[in-house]
Amino acid sequence: MKLIRLFFYLFILALPGTVSASHVVGGEITYKHLGNYNYEVKLYLFIDCLNGQPGAIADDATARIAAFDGSSGALISSLSREINRTGPTRVQKLNYKCVRNTPNQCVDMYVYTYNINLPQRTGGYFLSFQRCCRNQIISNIYDPGFTGANYWTKIPQVTGGVGFNSSPVFKELPPNYLCTNAWLNFDHSATDPDGDSLVYEFFTPYVAADRNDPRPSFGNYARPPFDTLRWIGVYNYNYPLDGSPALKIDRETGRLTGIPTREGQFVIGIKVKEYRKGVLIGETKRDYQFYVYRCIVDVVSAFYAPNYQCGYGVQFSNQSQGGTRFHWDFGVKGTNSDTSNLINPNFTFPAAGVYQIKLLAYRANCVDSNMSTITIYEPRKPFIGNDTLICGKFSFTLAAKETSFSYQWNTGQTTRSITISKGGVYWVDKIDGKCRWRDSINITNDVSRVRISGDTTICSEKPFTAMLDAGAGYVKYTWNLGANTQTYTATKTGIFWVETVNKNGCITRDSAFIDQYPELKLNLTDTLLCPGTMAMRDAGNPGSSYAWSDGQSGQQAFFRQPGAYGVLVRKGKCSNFASFNLNVYPAELDLGPDTAFCGQVNKLLKPLGGRQFPSYTWNEAVSSPTYLAALPGLYLLKVITANGCIEEDSIRLVLNPLPVVNLPPDTTVCLSTVLILDPGSYVSYLWNNGSRERIQRTYVNGLYSVQVADMNGCKNSAATTVTKNPQKWPSELFVPNAFTPNGDGLNDVFPAHRYQSEGGFYDFKVFNRWGEKIWESKNPSENWDATIKGRMVPEGVYVYLVNWVGCDNQRRSASGNISVMR
Repeated sequence: MKLIRLFFYLFILALPGTVSASHVVGGEITYKHLGNYNYEVKLYLFIDCLNGQPGAIADDATARIAAFDGSSGALISSLSREINRTGPTRVQKLNYKCVRNTPNQCVDMYVYTYNINLPQRTGGYFLSFQRCCRNQIISNIYDPGFTGANYWTKIPQVTGGVGFNSSPVFKELPPNYLCTNAWLNFDHSATDPDGDSLVYEFFTPYVAADRNDPRPSFGNYARPPFDTLRWIGVYNYNYPLDGSPALKIDRETGRLTGIPTREGQFVIGIKVKEYRKGVLIGETKRDYQFYVYRCIVDVVSAFYAPNYQCGYGVQFSNQSQGGTRFHWDFGVKGTNSDTSNLINPNFTFPAAGVYQIKLLAYRANCVDSNMSTITIYEPRKPFIGNDTLICGKFSFTLAAKETSFSYQWNTGQTTRSITISKGGVYWVDKIDGKCRWRDSINITNDVSRVRISGDTTICSEKPFTAMLDAGAGYVKYTWNLGANTQTYTATKTGIFWVETVNKNGCITRDSAFIDQYPELKLNLTDTLLCPGTMAMRDAGNPGSSYAWSDGQSGQQAFFRQPGAYGVLVRKGKCSNFASFNLNVYPAELDLGPDTAFCGQVNKLLKPLGGRQFPSYTWNEAVSSPTYLAALPGLYLLKVITANGCIEEDSIRLVLNPLPVVNLPPDTTVCLSTVLILDPGSYVSYLWNNGSRERIQRTYVNGLYSVQVADMNGCKNSAATTVTKNPQKWPSELFVPNAFTPNGDGLNDVFPAHRYQSEGGFYDFKVFNRWGEKIWESKNPSENWDATIKGRMVPEGVYVYLVNWVGCDNQRRSASGNISVMR
């Protein structure tokens, strides 16, 4: 096995560039405040002195420790140092004594120490040493041969001379090696010069530098925040090596425990965090490569005991391996009787204090020992009283006797005493350091009270009997009239009370009152009302208070709407309620809806449904069952029904005018003329040809008639006859060949042919000698005055072109020359 390991190391060392890496197995940085702003800084560097390449070890005769700004991470070159080392110190810490095959393992520790002045700076300072690379044979990280290390610390900010700090320092060097399947119990605790509170935990180590620049200059150093290495497989900062149970560190004591189960080299990060008044102010980080070896161990001493015990008795758990006999020493000074040879002893300590526990485990001629400390706290159970019974409402104070401790009640209060006012279980924890001692008390609160049933008011003048009942379950009853029974029968008014004693001895009293008043009588009947009339109801019983269901509050109430009503009458302690219904005769008179007429009114008015009434009055004057209306207006009928009810109804008659239909009179037009017939704007149209459009065009001879309806539904009609005569107007036109636009009133315009057309097509154009159109008209009554845009054209010959449709509906055209003369 050793030959194989040596060959592997030689193979690694033979690779190009590896001389800069394989010798470094761990490191840490600490600092100590010397006064003012001066500090002593130490870098501890752990070197593989068996397999490390001598040239690489020699290169680290000096170490570059860089300083960075604590806020920005910028390099501070003026404060960065290259420091010489002292040492080495051989790491010979052994966690096991009875190992047959001790591994050939060698680790040296070098120390780099320097003093530095660090002026006040926002954010403080980072100090960092960066080196590549780690051993290629490390088992729990990616690419270890190309992964560098970064050992750094942060010195906290100092403001106004306040906040100086010295870092914690680990008390022990790490063990030289770990054995598989053997219990590890190593004190990895630290001391703090400032007395700050310390907490221990694992962390992921940091990386820097690389294979190409294994000892970087300050300018090539990685800047904060720093990167961490990458774990491989199942490994992480909290599970850095294989173990069962897994490796763990006690947060309070820093004790490292567990049983490694796999050989190899494993990087582990362990840090101690320091708190001052509950605030984290600094950390010391140890980045170390643990060597796990398959040892042959005869005996390993190990045991579990709590860090502290609340009370004198402690049960110890022996976790040794290979031991055949054991000897315990419980560390009580001044006596030899504090020992035991039991495997798992139970020991009662004589007093509170800190005790050093030692276990010797023997096998043949080999003995291994293990030590641990335990803090024993004196039992300090509080006393807040005995369980008790309290009758009725109460206010009671529970108090712990001693004043120099902290307390925690189940009510959430933290005072030494509390005031309670209800029953239940109450407990308090008295806090003594890390221990809690509890006492409890059960307060039974009997809040039961006697309640007399039968308390009543008699609303009648007749003799009566009333039974008063105090309820069952009491051991004693005492009535004010001498009875000792659960019930009492009263035959007169007055106050009656009873006093009872229950099974808990609690005494309670209750009283009842019996009073008598005259009966309240109500006589309200259902009624039928005529429509629109009002009913009155009288509740009687003068001197009472009244509450009608519709909100009225007098003795008499008035109602107009049908429905169910009620009234509550109170007088003294008596009350009575009565209800009644008001219904309305159904309305009988109906003249129907208002009616509109077109042109004239002619309506015989009478009640609908053939209703007959004893009396009729139309418009306050005419007395007959019917009324013939010939004028528009409002007609009112008042009748008296067979039930004697007076009913009224009215009807409004509206007269709307007939619509006026706008059609022209009978007319004769050219064959080419098409008239547009528009009767006006109405709701609907119906022409004699079946069209329902508003507009009709007269393409043919004949009668054109239309019926229209307006928005009121009134209708009217009209008709016209259109005759088409192709001879009504001449179809030819005469065009002169010259005109004289000189303003003498004779022959001043062109063409002046006096041709007439009734909607037929007509288009007359004039062109100059270059073929440009200079005038055009589509109206035969229009003429050209020989101007273009207001300016007279020159004398000369012009060309005209005319197209038209004559009265006979035939298309014609003509063209020629026209002379303009002055």
